[in-house]
Amino acid sequence: MPLLLHCARSPPPLGLRSSSSAVRGGFLPCSGYRPSARRRHDVVLAAADSHVVLGCGLVTLDYLATVDAYPRPDDKIRTGELQISGGGNAGNALTAAARLGLNTRVISKVANDETGRAALAELREAGIDTSHVIISDGGNTTFVYIIIDKQTKTRTCILTPGYPPMVPSDLSMPSLSAALQDVSLLYLHGYSPEVELAVAKQGDQMKIPILVDAEQERTKEELDGLLSLASYIVCSGKFPKNWTSIPSLPCALLEILLQYPRAEFVIVTLGENGCMMLERSEAGDDSGVDAADIEDVAGSLKLELHKDNVFPTCVSSKFMRLSRRGLGMISGRLLIGTAEAIPASELVDTTGCGDAFIGAVLHALSTEMPPEKMLPFASQVASNAERSVRGLAFHGGPIGGWPSSYDGSRRNRAMLLIGLWRAMLLDQELTRPPLPASGVQLQHEGSGSPQLNGPMSTTTRQAAPTANRPKSRLHVTPTNSALSAKRRSPSAPRSLVRPPVPRPRHHAGPPPRLVLADDGIASPPPLRPRAGPRRRLLRRAPLGAAPPRRLPVALAANDGVVLGCGLLTLDYLAAVDAYPRPDDKIRTGGLQISEGGNAGNALTGAARLGLNTRLISKVANDEFGETVLSELKEAGIDTSHVIISDGGNTTFSFVIIDKETKTHTCIITSGNPPMVPSDLTVSSLSDALQDVNLLFLDGYSHEMALAVAKKADQMNIPILVDAEPERTKAELECLLSLSSYIVCSGKFPKKWTSISSIPCALLEILLQYPRARFVIVTLGENGCIMLERSEGDHSGTDASDIDNVAESLELHRDGVLPTCVSTRIMRLSSKGTGSIFGRLLIGTAESIPASELVDTTGCGDAFIGAVLHGLSTGMPPEKMLPFACQVAGIECRAIGARAGLPWQSDPRLAKFLC
Repeated sequence: MPLLLHCARSPPPLGLRSSSSAVRGGFLPCSGYRPSARRRHDVVLAAADSHVVLGCGLVTLDYLATVDAYPRPDDKIRTGELQISGGGNAGNALTAAARLGLNTRVISKVANDETGRAALAELREAGIDTSHVIISDGGNTTFVYIIIDKQTKTRTCILTPGYPPMVPSDLSMPSLSAALQDVSLLYLHGYSPEVELAVAKQGDQMKIPILVDAEQERTKEELDGLLSLASYIVCSGKFPKNWTSIPSLPCALLEILLQYPRAEFVIVTLGENGCMMLERSEAGDDSGVDAADIEDVAGSLKLELHKDNVFPTCVSSKFMRLSRRGLGMISGRLLIGTAEAIPASELVDTTGCGDAFIGAVLHALSTEMPPEKMLPFASQVASNAERSVRGLAFHGGPIGGWPSSYDGSRRNRAMLLIGLWRAMLLDQELTRPPLPASGVQLQHEGSGSPQLNGPMSTTTRQAAPTANRPKSRLHVTPTNSALSAKRRSPSAPRSLVRPPVPRPRHHAGPPPRLVLADDGIASPPPLRPRAGPRRRLLRRAPLGAAPPRRLPVALAANDGVVLGCGLLTLDYLAAVDAYPRPDDKIRTGGLQISEGGNAGNALTGAARLGLNTRLISKVANDEFGETVLSELKEAGIDTSHVIISDGGNTTFSFVIIDKETKTHTCIITSGNPPMVPSDLTVSSLSDALQDVNLLFLDGYSHEMALAVAKKADQMNIPILVDAEPERTKAELECLLSLSSYIVCSGKFPKKWTSISSIPCALLEILLQYPRARFVIVTLGENGCIMLERSEGDHSGTDASDIDNVAESLELHRDGVLPTCVSTRIMRLSSKGTGSIFGRLLIGTAESIPASELVDTTGCGDAFIGAVLHGLSTGMPPEKMLPFACQVAGIECRAIGARAGLPWQSDPRLAKFLC
């Protein structure tokens, strides 16, 4: 049952430790040497080691999912790896600045939930002062799911805003004054514009210079007040044109400095193309200074760039009067910086690179670094962040980000970039233990010795942790698509606690909702039934001892058990206004947490319809696993044969629900360890199959499913297989050869047979698998088609082309209510395919008003649950198809795979169950 995360609590992190292993306590010391630098602001920034950089803005917890290719709407894909990291513009930029030696402080807002505590713990470990972060008693912390495309290197951010939002009343004047004490530089990015404007005004009164990160997602109303107070402006490549409507980048920067006369410079970051900076000169007599068109100056500077140089560089014009016809003029200079040429094999993820750049700019301003060195320095920091997934680049220890590795070449390059006054800092960093060889990654298992896992897909390397501070690393290898977390040793301080996850609380009446647990737990307890009496939601008939019966004898609902074997998941369901394009940054309309998985959904649907159900699956001994099992038990499903692994993780799924098109796109992170045949002994399997009259397989763990199917076949138990288009031939071939019934979605027949006509493809499937009595294809709003094989001698039966038969049936279709039209038994054939004796049936779906259609996630599973009920009760196909369509139509009126599943007593099902 889902939980709407808007005014309740935030989604908990996965039941795994975050990848945090940042330096605990203190700061990296900066050299006392400070070169002279020209200073133009009223107040000179103090040395980095004596004053504070204050940031105000967004702090989040991010899930970073790496995929082979960006999913299309309605796709179902698996991640190559999933990493968990603290995030948010303010959190990232301040973490980068702290790692470079600055004293940093943050103003933000989180909820008093595990997500908020996890995010704050990482900031504290990076050395950031979080004493001024507002913590709300209720609500939820901002959560971000980031899709990283390994092919195109794009990152798509789907953000669920925190609740309640940060407002000016959250900060009293004494609190704000305390936060601004000893602050020499203020950083804002406009996420909470009202609060940040209040902070900016107070900072301006105290003569504190302000750097504003002008994001393209912000509106004029959100940013204009901040930019009018800004001393420095940094923006991404799309912002200047969006803000000024001027296509020329140099001219747009000129217009920005003309609009905001207090700004000393504006920098635009351009990714692999480096950056461009327009700097205003000090006020004074510039009558003798040369005048030039800013476009011409930019063109001449680009000719001076050494594009073949792999290291970041910078070229600058002299100070002059820069102008453009129709705009205006300023006195200043233009600078263009290049980015490091990163080999494609090393480029991993650009998430947070803009924040890394800003963190370096904060350091440069605080240490009086001249712009000619600041730009390549910031570009180098951002380039190092691109070599690892951001979850490890900034909040996960020194295996990515700045600095990422400490060999001789890096040392020389860094000294060239940032000058001699940073050499002392690097010399201290170079005394750390050497890195392992490229191609392996270092992990720790408890307090034991390091172990090497490889090879890696990138050249990112992790510094060897010290004995007193073991590292934590969350990594999923693409080879097995499994998530693993190496925990800290018991003696090491815990930076994060294992979060609780939603626990079902059921009540009579409408479908229940999940409620997140209030208590945090430092380590997962063993799975166990909850204390106290458990209210039974279904009257389950006693398990009978009737022997298994062979088709075509109808199964009796109360005589035996329906056994399912397959997938269990915990789903995060994100509703969005429109499906995100690659590299988009969007906000969800709401996030819900719900149990899922094909087998779990279908059996829950069958159990609500009155069947005795049992499940074989696998979960980890984590909070996700506990939540999933608790829900199944309360639905009346026998979970005694679910395997529970001591370590690893339960399967997790992120589902993007497009409110406009009603599509649902699933991104699955597989459970670890996977379910394998050795998980079940022969006696356990025999016990699971006892009294079973129907077996359902979804093919997710195909080796285990095949072992169960073979044993069931020996016991003459009929088998229903859910043939998903995501499954391969190797995964499904043997299962289908043993199947008694086949149900598939609309994409499967053509993909499996390469025949475009659905009726002909269904005919080919029954010809391929002679043991199958029928095959059903579900077609969403277009209902379903069923091809049923007939038994007995029909030698005198007429022969008809199956496509012609389907066309004639379509003429009698009812498009309003679930109904069924059927042919008589005949010989159905297709040219070049073959023929069978049987009949074709077309079931129609209910015509659901757009205002009632909410989410189609799990509708196919709901359909299968109804088919399981129909087979178990001897329901004829003419009645079973509209019944299954009705159940699926009811389910799609609520978000989540199970929230809308109807109960046996639902009046909308009365005409089918009477």
